[in-house]
Amino acid sequence: MFSTFVTYISCSSGLNVFQMPCRTQSWGRRLQPYYDNINSIRFQMTPEEKQKELKRHRDILIATLDYYIDRFRTANLKFEEYDPIAHFEQLKQQTEEHYSKGRLTRLKQWLRDMTEEPRETGDLSFGRYIKEKTGHDIDIFGNFQKRIDKIIERKRIKTENEYRDVLAMVDNLCQQTPVDEHKIDILNNLLIDFDDKISGIKTPKNKAKSSTRNNYFTNQLSAIYSPDNKRKLTITESGDENSAATQICIEFENGGGAGVYATNGISLGIRTYWKNNNTIVIETNKDYLALQKWEQVQSFKEIVKVEYIET
Repeated sequence: MFSTFVTYISCSSGLNVFQMPCRTQSWGRRLQPYYDNINSIRFQMTPEEKQKELKRHRDILIATLDYYIDRFRTANLKFEEYDPIAHFEQLKQQTEEHYSKGRLTRLKQWLRDMTEEPRETGDLSFGRYIKEKTGHDIDIFGNFQKRIDKIIERKRIKTENEYRDVLAMVDNLCQQTPVDEHKIDILNNLLIDFDDKISGIKTPKNKAKSSTRNNYFTNQLSAIYSPDNKRKLTITESGDENSAATQICIEFENGGGAGVYATNGISLGIRTYWKNNNTIVIETNKDYLALQKWEQVQSFKEIVKVEYIET
């Protein structure tokens, strides 16, 4: 599934890319660029080793950008005030600049951002394309799961990138059948702990119950089909007595799906409806902390715009 989101944003790395699936445009707090605030261990490399890594990341990034360019050309998508192909070509030039200036950390972060979409959508062709173009193997799925397992074992989210990974995993798990309630509970508590650390506000929850989900519920409040009956718009509440959230999702005709908007809490009076076949409207409260908030989503040639009415 090709579900690159077409809203133009600045990611946490400073890289202007398309929005990735199930990610928040506004995290509810200011994110510091990863390359300016790295909390992970830095390993010393020899100049030869660094140059090798620089070239590897440059080659994979260029191939990744070519991958997006090829797919947009194939899909023949047009946007009124935005040329995605020109945008990716510009990113290729910036990649070469970062490579020439030895900015390995920046290239690593860009690659991480750019591979979120194929990882989220299970795009197996991406790895084959990179292998054919560069000769490098890239395992975006195995590495992602290993990162999640490491975070769970550590029982703590340490960086903004880890927060994004955990949020993506929760979103993915919520759309699977059957729902892995135990794992969702563990990851949600890790997200809450990290938010509390950033905000300085303690969110009440019973730590003794953090490893099991008691009285877990999933309640679909509404399911509305687009006027042409090709897409479905849903509002779902899920959680337990300790924590719960409301999420709005779109299911596309091609079988793909994506979270559009999410916030903590239930019974919030949030409404959503189809304005036309390609636009939805979400009525919410401006004071709600957005865990997800997209302005446009896409799966292959299917594009849905999102309008917000915040009171």
